[in-house]
Amino acid sequence: MMSQLSTHNINGHHHRHHRHHHHRPQAHHHTLHKQLVCVYSESGKLDAVLMHRPGREIERLTPENKDILLFDNIPNIDETHQSHDAFADALRKENIQFPGTSNAHCDETHQSHDAFADALRKENIQVFYVLNLLCEALEHSSQARTMLIDGIVDHSDLSNKEVSDALAQFLHSLTPAQLAHTVVEGLLCTEEELRNSGSLKSILLNARSSKNDFLIPPLPNLLFTRDSFSIIEKNVFIWHMAKPARRNEPLIMRVIFTFHTFHEHLSFRGIHIVDWETHTDSTATVEGGDVAYIGHGTLLIGNGERTNRAGVEGIERTGLFIRVIAIELPENRDYMHLDTVMSSVGRHSFICHSHLAQQLTVYTVQTPREEGAK
Repeated sequence: MMSQLSTHNINGHHHRHHRHHHHRPQAHHHTLHKQLVCVYSESGKLDAVLMHRPGREIERLTPENKDILLFDNIPNIDETHQSHDAFADALRKENIQFPGTSNAHCDETHQSHDAFADALRKENIQVFYVLNLLCEALEHSSQARTMLIDGIVDHSDLSNKEVSDALAQFLHSLTPAQLAHTVVEGLLCTEEELRNSGSLKSILLNARSSKNDFLIPPLPNLLFTRDSFSIIEKNVFIWHMAKPARRNEPLIMRVIFTFHTFHEHLSFRGIHIVDWETHTDSTATVEGGDVAYIGHGTLLIGNGERTNRAGVEGIERTGLFIRVIAIELPENRDYMHLDTVMSSVGRHSFICHSHLAQQLTVYTVQTPREEGAK
């Protein structure tokens, strides 16, 4: 899954919109137009996408931690190879160059991802990577580093202040690239992973987090970039995700959108980060897979397992929308997001899960803008 970034470029021309240690995906740019970040609809020409190239965090999945990290199964190597080969054959039929195969599971995943990214670029769609943008933000701003480390330590569930302080000190000792990779891949509480922590090692080794011996849990779900944030017109919504295993993903996006203002091919000029959670008294959760902006002030949102009623209310109270249409989803993992039930296939068309089409409850939430228009 990927997330839309933009629909216009700074020159006024309209065109279409995973890692072993310290690997940075190449950001191939087929044009020199500087993208203005903005999204006005679920449909239309695609200019740019934000993706994550899966890496070591996927290899961290085990039978013991897969449930808490929200995976039903550990990716099967043989099945991965088969689906990879089928995907590769389909791409070759379209004359899209594809690299050779490998026996390594992570390499197979990389090849499938890279081929898909190349296919996007052939359509003049610019591809940006989460890890690249995070590294660049950390390199250029000490405040970005502080925000990221403070958030990671706060989310680490370490009740002992000495251990929390030691973890923060260790993270501050890392280079921007090392810090970015550690946050994404996770940090195990082992001698091997803490070998460079110096005098802090003995303190950290005495700690055990609730995430199966991880001081910092890995983020295998980061490849679903749509879920942690949404761009609606010139507004960025950094979501509060429902599951603890994913709470560091919005933190990464907040660091990027707050401090990454200098990219050669990407402009965050005029972008506004919406503080939507201040508009509700309850614990609000929203995930981007439940959010679809139809355009012209109308938002479609799923209300179910991952996005709760408080989240819907927090969004409508921002006053940014004329109309919010909420769809109640079964609180069932099979339908965890709105985009598993329905998807836009055109300006005025959606496809819908046939089994649920006649069972969904739909209601319109009156917004401050709609109320004021009466």
